[in-house]
Amino acid sequence: MKAVQATAVVLTGAMALAGCAGQATAPGTTAVIQTTAMECGQLDILLLPRDDGLLLRVGEEDYLLAQTRSASGARYALPVDPSTWFWRKGERALLETGGRRWPECVPAGGLTEPFVARGNEPFWQLTVADDKLLLEAPGGRQIVADASVVSATSTGQTLAGDNTEHELEVAVARQLCRDSMTGMPHPYQVRLRVDAERFSGCGGEPARLLQGVEWAVTAIDGEPVADGTRASLNFLDQGRAAGKASCNRFMGEYQLSGEALGFSRMATTMMACAPEVMAQEQRFLTILETVQRFDFSASGALVLTGTDGRTLVAESHQTLGR
Repeated sequence: MKAVQATAVVLTGAMALAGCAGQATAPGTTAVIQTTAMECGQLDILLLPRDDGLLLRVGEEDYLLAQTRSASGARYALPVDPSTWFWRKGERALLETGGRRWPECVPAGGLTEPFVARGNEPFWQLTVADDKLLLEAPGGRQIVADASVVSATSTGQTLAGDNTEHELEVAVARQLCRDSMTGMPHPYQVRLRVDAERFSGCGGEPARLLQGVEWAVTAIDGEPVADGTRASLNFLDQGRAAGKASCNRFMGEYQLSGEALGFSRMATTMMACAPEVMAQEQRFLTILETVQRFDFSASGALVLTGTDGRTLVAESHQTLGR
């Protein structure tokens, strides 16, 4: 399925963003490239063609990458740091900076696959993968259809399902959606039409609401963090969590199920700071290790709630780091 992207420009082969599968792009050839906005979880990036490479822009930070050889797709790396690279294959891409792997990148408004959406009362589940729609419809019906993109914007897509017996249409909007039974937040609101029947629900992986940004903690148990201190949280790949507790760095694991979010006991460095900073750090770690759910405030702040009702509030900060 193809997604809508931004204005196209003409570049030499050294700047071709998508090479032919199975071979590297040949230098000196001419290719058409599009300036493209992409989403890597909550990280929004912009790809800008340059004569001397590919400019990766994140907020106000720019990274000028040079093309490197690859067996498929098009791969770019930072000349002074080969562990920072961007590798695009078709409409999806991988991004790593300083050895840190970011969530899979897709065109703005695009869907990672398999894309799963669900609704309740009545229950239904839709899976989109490999240009197919698989619908578990109310009443135990299963419908399989060929999928095509009817329209695509930076905020979502409308898909059609080609089936000889049923007419399917799926509208996916990049907007926070809470499951009506569990309250679990999801990154997309989904509207489904099957013939004359209409259903609504949530779609996408909840983890993509958490990954791709650094969360800077602003309040611990209702109290603002002390001036001159910093507490932060990063949701990394493979279920890893890391950040700064106030004085010390910490790392551990998080578990995200269909109904809950939880953290393991965190390992920390062993620095000593002023007593009030250490006390704030202990409050932060204690609440973090009791977290059972997450949500977002009206302003977009992340709210983590522990089993005893205490909360951590954090604001997102988009950066790749250097």
